Amino acid sequence: MDAPNKNFPFAALSVWAVGMVAAVASEPVRLNIDENASRIYADVKATGHRFEAVVTEFTLDLRWDADDERVTSARLEFDFDAVKTGRDRRDREMLEWLDHDNHPAAVFVLEELEPDGDRLVARGTLAFHDVEKEAEFPVTLRQEDRSLRITAQTELDHRDWNLEVIRTMLFMTVDPVLVIRIDIHAELP
Repeated sequence: MDAPNKNFPFAALSVWAVGMVAAVASEPVRLNIDENASRIYADVKATGHRFEAVVTEFTLDLRWDADDERVTSARLEFDFDAVKTGRDRRDREMLEWLDHDNHPAAVFVLEELEPDGDRLVARGTLAFHDVEKEAEFPVTLRQEDRSLRITAQTELDHRDWNLEVIRTMLFMTVDPVLVIRIDIHAELP
């Protein structure tokens, strides 16, 4: 009969540790977002003028697979109270129009990011005002050294989320189609 291997516990622990390192290395990691450099906003057209509605605070859980160098998931959320247009009165009226007390936030959850020529197409669910709708828009990813820049632009018609067209003083109308622009800067692991 063979004598028990005194190195067996060490060998087993080593195999386990290597397996754990491999498992951890392949898990997507959450990227740190540079909030000072990142920007989310909408170009809004109204009768006789234009303005920007800027999201001043947001939460973005963006996951990155370092092995494949790709985004694996994303969840963006913001409270409409963090949307600023440059005019306090307009901001208050916007919150009233959105029924902010009952519908305070917007959430986008990425479901798929697939190649389309030299860009990617992001598909996911955009939820606000108690309506969830599929959303699709082109995305560009640029990787430089240890940073990732994500840019996207799409049009969104707020009537698709059961919001009425804004009309004031009988002649002023806000175009229900907004141009949404996203510019995210993240730090790669």
